[in-house]
Amino acid sequence: MTDLNPIIADRFTEHLEVFGKTMEHMDTIQEIAYRCKAALENGNKILFCGNGGSAADSQHLAAELICRFKAA
Repeated sequence: MTDLNPIIADRFTEHLEVFGKTMEHMDTIQEIAYRCKAALENGNKILFCGNGGSAADSQHLAAELICRFKAA
């Protein structure tokens, strides 16, 4: 049986690196969140789009936003 631990560890390491890089952009992420909030408060829309798998990601993101927005 193949030892998957090194493969799994590599994936976790890659994810941690991405999270670390993402943290470098917290100010930009916060600004985007504020702009999205303002758009919704002003009666505007936020559009998500994609093709193929990205379309599914877009639908998921929109559903998450709607569910959280309605819950708030």
